[in-house]
Amino acid sequence: MNSAEIKFENKTIKGIWRDTADESVWNEIFKYREYRACDDVIRNARIIFDIGAHAGFFALYSKALNKDVDVVCVEPNEDNVNAMEANFKLNNVLSAIKIIKAGLVPRDGDYCLEISNDSHNHKVVNVDDRQSKKAYKLIHSITFSDLMSVCKCSQVDLVKIDIEGSEKRLFEIWDDVDWKGIKNLIFEYHNGHGTGVRLAGILRKRGFSASIYPSQFDKTMGIIFAKNKRI
Repeated sequence: MNSAEIKFENKTIKGIWRDTADESVWNEIFKYREYRACDDVIRNARIIFDIGAHAGFFALYSKALNKDVDVVCVEPNEDNVNAMEANFKLNNVLSAIKIIKAGLVPRDGDYCLEISNDSHNHKVVNVDDRQSKKAYKLIHSITFSDLMSVCKCSQVDLVKIDIEGSEKRLFEIWDDVDWKGIKNLIFEYHNGHGTGVRLAGILRKRGFSASIYPSQFDKTMGIIFAKNKRI
């Protein structure tokens, strides 16, 4: 493990890197500011959902921009949850952030985590979709409506999603009530710019504006920032 430290918003943010995936996510968030499109939203937000929170770096980013915002981290992998807790403790925000150890899923059912070789590319899949040559762990799962209920809120100022390409399944299943609960949405898309265009199209049909920001390092990925024009 390696220790990281960076000056951000006149604050010193500390982190623990377990592997190159941690280092990459840290740099995406703090060094290259790939989520800067939602900075103003974060500064004025009351509650943020961080879906696929990994080691908690986006939550630290959000708390640095707005110390009073409530951040709810949803993460199914136990190792990542442990790393998240360590990073929050290191920055004295462990008691200020809610962690839910679960995977966000489109509908009720039995789900498992497809285990990758690093800490970042795990993927939630239905147990019926497992492939024999891959490793899996059964996980707790939660739908968006149940997450809203657990957090006792009817609207979320920002939903950040990084779930390795599974966001499309969520978007196709969410109903009007789910979408009306989201004021702003930012997420990482995968599999090329065409995928980003298709996902942005789904959001626009739901009444969102959608801006696409291709990654400067990997042409198969990028960020989409969307605002709900109906709220």
